[in-house]
Amino acid sequence: MRASHKVPTHMHIPDKVVFGLTARQLLILLIGCSAGYDLWLQLHMLNPYHAVSLLARVSIALLPVAVALILALISVAGRPLEVWFLVLLRYRQRPRLYVWRSVRTRQPEEPTAMRAVVGDQTDLESEQAFGKAFV
Repeated sequence: MRASHKVPTHMHIPDKVVFGLTARQLLILLIGCSAGYDLWLQLHMLNPYHAVSLLARVSIALLPVAVALILALISVAGRPLEVWFLVLLRYRQRPRLYVWRSVRTRQPEEPTAMRAVVGDQTDLESEQAFGKAFV
C-alpha cells in the first residue's frame, strides 16, 4: 500500500492570527485603536455633557481607527495600501524633467586617470630639471 502525503500549496498566503486577521492587519488595527484611545483621553477638556462636544470628541477619536481600518483591510491589485504609498513617495522623489543628450554630439572627455599620469610626468620632469640645476 502506498502512503499519500498532502503537499502544501498555500505557502504564499500569510497565516491568520486571530479573528481571521493576519499579523500585519492586527498590528495596524492595534496601532490605530491605541492612537484613537489616546486622542479620546487627551480631549477630556471637551465637556462630555454637551452633545456637540461629545460628538466632536468621538469623531476626532475615530479618525485614526478609520485610517487603520482602511490601511489594514483594503488592498489594490494584491498589494496593501502602505506599499502603494511607498510607490507614490518614490515616484514623487524622482526628477520630472529629463534632458536628452545624444551620444554622438557629446565631446569625448579625457579620462581622469590619464590626466593624473600626464600631471605626474610633468612634475617628474620639473623635479629632474630642478635637481640638475644644483648638481
